[in-house]
Amino acid sequence: MGCKQNTSDKNVDYELASPAPMDVMACIDMSEPPPVNETVKFAPPYIDEDETSVSAGIKKSKQKIIRNADITILEDELELTKNAINKLVKLCKGYYSSDNYTKREERSSIGLSIKVPAENFDKFIHSMEGLKLNITRKLISSEDVTEEYYDIQTRLANQRKLEQRYLELLTKAQKVSDMLEIEEHIETIREEVESAEGKIKYMDDRVAYSTIDIVITTKEKEAVVAIPGYMERARLSLGNGWESLVDTTINTFRYWPLYILLCVLILIIKRVWKKRKAKIALS
Repeated sequence: MGCKQNTSDKNVDYELASPAPMDVMACIDMSEPPPVNETVKFAPPYIDEDETSVSAGIKKSKQKIIRNADITILEDELELTKNAINKLVKLCKGYYSSDNYTKREERSSIGLSIKVPAENFDKFIHSMEGLKLNITRKLISSEDVTEEYYDIQTRLANQRKLEQRYLELLTKAQKVSDMLEIEEHIETIREEVESAEGKIKYMDDRVAYSTIDIVITTKEKEAVVAIPGYMERARLSLGNGWESLVDTTINTFRYWPLYILLCVLILIIKRVWKKRKAKIALS
């Protein structure tokens, strides 16, 4: 049977029909197959946070506590009080982050911001209480940042590991579009790494060194009212009298419309009075 034989004709006599020679090559499609356009989609790598924290050796065993104090001292001798605090700062191996002095007529004050190692925080507070200063306010605060600290460390380790995998993908990428996409991811990861490193450094500094803010202030002075003498009072009275005269004159000028109206009324009354006198004389 030929490859192009119409098998739908049911009246064909297969015994009498002579079979046509078969063209085997005609049945085989020798044309080249169409090219296969295979598109490989870039897939970001996956990072397991639990695996990263274990491999990075992050242990949440040590607590991270930030301790601060806010103290107000009421003393008349500012310099003596500050000298006593200077000795405590040296004893506890601390330093001043700020030192401000304010002088006013009614009250003077010194503002101090002190950094001391966290292990010497209690020692500094107890030593200050031993100085028998007039402490009017004392506020001690503690902030536990352990969970936040190690969470940032874990995310930082993940970002560093993810960056390394992206760098490996960058060396294997062949398409320009994939290279640009990978480089964009790497740039974003590096920004997040720098931000996380800054947060960890800031928290390490606050945990390692406690902040103690101290305000030393004097008692508020009462205003002294001086009573003037006889001559001073006489001079003040003369001055006040002259000022009163000036004020009265100015206020008089202020009512000039009323004066004009009063003059018009007087003229009208005079004319009416004259007319009545003239009528009385004629009668």
